[in-house]
Amino acid sequence: MATRNIQPQQRAKRSGMPFDAKFADIARRYNVPMNPDILRIFRATFLYDTAIFRLWNQLDMAVEYRRYRREAGRRARKRVRRALRKRLEKGLTTGDYARIEDLGRMGRQLLARIQHYLDAPQPDFALIASKASFVMSLVLRLATWSLAAYVAAVGAVAAYGAFTARAVNLLDVLKDTSGNKWFRLVLAAGALMLIRKTSMKFDEVDTR
Repeated sequence: MATRNIQPQQRAKRSGMPFDAKFADIARRYNVPMNPDILRIFRATFLYDTAIFRLWNQLDMAVEYRRYRREAGRRARKRVRRALRKRLEKGLTTGDYARIEDLGRMGRQLLARIQHYLDAPQPDFALIASKASFVMSLVLRLATWSLAAYVAAVGAVAAYGAFTARAVNLLDVLKDTSGNKWFRLVLAAGALMLIRKTSMKFDEVDTR
């Protein structure tokens, strides 16, 4: 018989056994208890797959699923066209009006939820933070910016020395930069901004 030509390994690959085995392996890995009904479904699936592939050894589940989807799509297209033709000829049904009413109610609920979300005040966690945590975060940010500026300066000096074949001392560059009036102006503006922000934080009244 032709049904004897198929090997058990090939039958297992083309059936739903790998999915069931993977499902059971995940449940065992995460210690998820298996419902007895699920075990009965697995056992029934194993029996059905074995019987089906013994009756038709050329069965391909993926091909059958694609064929079923095409047929289901054709049937759905016929139903939709028939319903549209009926409504164009005889008008909307009472069920259609009920669905339109439900759709309007859902739209109003959606708009109410959106309006509630837009009207809700957005929490500002920077105001909730305590003064000590604010100072600590400010110090950490200053340290991060200083380290980034130092790394950028070292890289710029090294690149300039490599392109010009001249030895450049980083300390001399820092002295010349600190003596520039524009650099001092930018540094003073940044310091004033930090002082103002810190003073505003310390002027806040603690609520706890």
